[in-house]
Amino acid sequence: MHLSFFSPGSDALKSGIISSSVVPTLSLNRLGTNSATENLPQRERQELHSPVTAVSVAFNPSDTGLTQRLMKLQELNEMKRILRHGTNEPSGKPIWPFKFCDPGGNTIVFAEAAGLEGFVFSERKFSRQFGEAISVSALSDYFHYTLTLLNGATKTQPARETIQEIRDSDLNQNDKYVKFITYLREYVGELQNAVSQLDDAHWSVSTRMYHVPIRSFNLAGWREVHGIQNANEDGDTGRLFRDLTKDDLTAIKDVLSCDSVRWMGTYPIGKIGAKGSGGGSPFAAQRFEVSPFLGNQEEIAEHVRLAATCGVRAIFELVLNHTAIDSDMLEHNPRLFVHTRVPPRDIQNYYHHTSKKHGEFWIRYGGHFDEGTGQRAYFTDVLQLDLSNRDTRDLLIAQAKDLIRNYGVQGFRVDMAYKLRNDRFRQCWGRELSNYENGQREFLQELMTAVKVSFPGVAFIAEAFSGWDELSEDGFDLIYGLDDMALRGGGQHLGWHNSLLSRDPQRIRDAIQRAEFLHWQSGGADMLAFWGQHDKPAFWRMFENDWKWGAALLTLMRPGALSILAGTEAEFEDPCEEDQKVVTFNRHTSTNWDGVNSEFGKFQITTLKTFQALEKKWGKLTFEQLSTPRGENWVGYLVRPLHTNNNSADNNGKKVLILANPTSEPTSVTINQPELGVTDVHFSLERCGPKGNAIISL
Repeated sequence: MHLSFFSPGSDALKSGIISSSVVPTLSLNRLGTNSATENLPQRERQELHSPVTAVSVAFNPSDTGLTQRLMKLQELNEMKRILRHGTNEPSGKPIWPFKFCDPGGNTIVFAEAAGLEGFVFSERKFSRQFGEAISVSALSDYFHYTLTLLNGATKTQPARETIQEIRDSDLNQNDKYVKFITYLREYVGELQNAVSQLDDAHWSVSTRMYHVPIRSFNLAGWREVHGIQNANEDGDTGRLFRDLTKDDLTAIKDVLSCDSVRWMGTYPIGKIGAKGSGGGSPFAAQRFEVSPFLGNQEEIAEHVRLAATCGVRAIFELVLNHTAIDSDMLEHNPRLFVHTRVPPRDIQNYYHHTSKKHGEFWIRYGGHFDEGTGQRAYFTDVLQLDLSNRDTRDLLIAQAKDLIRNYGVQGFRVDMAYKLRNDRFRQCWGRELSNYENGQREFLQELMTAVKVSFPGVAFIAEAFSGWDELSEDGFDLIYGLDDMALRGGGQHLGWHNSLLSRDPQRIRDAIQRAEFLHWQSGGADMLAFWGQHDKPAFWRMFENDWKWGAALLTLMRPGALSILAGTEAEFEDPCEEDQKVVTFNRHTSTNWDGVNSEFGKFQITTLKTFQALEKKWGKLTFEQLSTPRGENWVGYLVRPLHTNNNSADNNGKKVLILANPTSEPTSVTINQPELGVTDVHFSLERCGPKGNAIISL
């Protein structure tokens, strides 16, 4: 089967994937006083933001590397539409996920997503659960859905012709079904392989990320508990990125099985309105430059290079919705923010700013729309950026690129990403922004397109609690997997964390299936699971003393993207008064690492090392849900090498079962799933607690 989507030509100029944000680099630290586009003559401003000018500058025939990256990104996006996000009907209406129905026409299964991946994955589960006969009876609907979907994309004619030939053949319905499903699965597999080859940020779907709150990270204590000697000849300087050694980074990789670090608190924090006595919130940033007390630019870039030699990537924060009150952007141009030039009635929720250069402004404090109360909630230590402003967008994109150029950053976690989409932003700030363009392109799409054209391997992680499908379509590589989210067409994304908290065996099984699909598919964002999260109380308290063992095992052994909050492995907490969050921003705190040697600390480290040992032995891993017979309350999944089939000869001895009992009663365990290569497994599992879970090698 040969796949061919695009060939070089003028299509890139017509595709619309290049916005004006690809070209302008309005970084404050590079362009200084000339970077304010409002100071340009009107004609020049129009040319700068003209799509024609932007494309003609970006698509430079002499820059063959850029040309190739543009074509590669366009080809990748087209494949993802077919696989995951879905195409449009001839009427222009988006094709939603397929609905699998019983003989009476009642929907009993929603496909996990629009596109071929959602259809193929869910059809397999559907036919296994209800029998192939019900799928055979729906074959005409299957043909119609897949042909309509493929008709909405380019370069899919061979696939459409093959499916039409099967549909119109003289085969009986059973044989048509087998031939159709076999072909479709092979076609999806070919597309998935092509995507993984094209997508340089695909590394993110399997990353295990160590989330380090810099302010509370106690490097000396961390070294002591892990037996690491300070390798710096002159001792530590107090500049974290300067002081971290190869031994420190190797421990992150080998002891914690983490191949990336999310550094939280790298930017200078604003002093005006700062909360608490600990120096303020790390999300009230003055500028997108690393704070001098962490290291200078050369030291940080050298740290990132050193980390890469140890197999560890650097992930920074992008806070795009607001800045510190005393930010460089405010001094540069107050018009970049949501503002008014006349005194407002509700002056309490505005910051009054006057400068000799720009005059008098009243600028909104940062905030978001609280759906529970139907009101805005404000953060009085930050100012709200105006994302409907072309200049604001261009400047933020340029600054994100600067972080990559200056420091070698390989990934970004985007703060409150779901609130940055046009509909959410308009819902919150539409009253102030009367000229907001309804047809304006999504800022997040502009951002990720512009960055990935220049730096294809940079990954983006969305902090999100709704809008899964939309954020995946925007281009995110990973999306938070904490909470439930409604999906297009009536389906439901079950949050990994919330499902484990429920301790409901069926809900946990459904969440495992959802996570299995997200890690199997290649056309959209995967889920980032968490073991510890700075915005929540300590996980071992949330899961309580008995269930924390099973929750940890299920989370730490699951292949796929994972974030581990530094200190969780040591059962450290210093909760703040605000919702009992595990680490406070309101006062100084320092991580106590002694808990690494506690019973649960050792259990976490051992589990992490077990996962790492499997990866070293088998390569990249994948997993599949295990079905639980009626009356049994255990939950679990099978882990195997990514590039083998369950029943293939080369997979003998390469299966591990991960099982846990979330209930307070013992349960029997029966596993007979020939399709997974697992039969006649029988034993008992104790109630939840240290002995209520198991790792079984087959």
